[in-house]
Amino acid sequence: MFAKWSKPYRGDIISGDEIDRIPNCPALYLWKRVLRRSPESALGSEQFNIWIEHSLSSPFFRSSEISLKTSKGVNQLTIRPHFIKFGMLEIGGGEISDRKIEDLASLEKKPEQIENLYLLLHDAADSFGPVFYVGETDKLRNRVKMHININSSLQQRLNEIGLNLEDVAIRYVDMSEYSEAFRKVAEQILTHLFLAPYSFRAG
Repeated sequence: MFAKWSKPYRGDIISGDEIDRIPNCPALYLWKRVLRRSPESALGSEQFNIWIEHSLSSPFFRSSEISLKTSKGVNQLTIRPHFIKFGMLEIGGGEISDRKIEDLASLEKKPEQIENLYLLLHDAADSFGPVFYVGETDKLRNRVKMHININSSLQQRLNEIGLNLEDVAIRYVDMSEYSEAFRKVAEQILTHLFLAPYSFRAG
C-alpha cells in the first residue's frame, strides 16, 4: 500500500504532552516552514496588521542562505532570497505597499474577512511552506524528541536565523512496511529535490 504523508504538526504543539501524537515507528520525515499562529490576530485589524508585519519581517526563504566566513568563523556576508547581511548591515525582509495597506485598512469593519484572510494565509503556508530538513529514522517519536530539545542542533540553527518551534512543522510517513535502505534512498532524493539546506543530524 502506498505510504501517505501525515498532516503538519507544529513544533511548539508537539513539544509538550502532544508528543504522543507522533508514533514511534520507522519513518521518513521533514521539517518545513509555517506561519506562526497568533489567535488574537483575527480579533481586530490592528492585531492582524502587527501579525502581518511580523510574518513579513521573517519571510519563508529566510531558512535558506549562503554564508561567507572569515578565518575566525564569523559571518561577514550572508545572502538569502530577499535578504543580504554584511557585517552589522542588514537589508531584507518585506513590507506591504501603501496601496495594499489602504486595502487592508478597508477590512477593518469586516472582521469576518480579516479572519478569512488569516485562515487563507495559514492554509497556504501549511500546504506549501518550504522544506528545510529531511530525515529518516527507525523510531520517529524518539527522533522528534531529540529535535525539539532546547539544546538540539535544530533548535540552535533556528535560533541563529530568528525562528523557533512556532515557525516550523513536521510531516512524516510511516515506513513500517519498508526497508531501511528504502528510507535512506528516499531521504537523500527528497533532500536534493527540496534543496533542504539543514539536513543534519539533531543531537
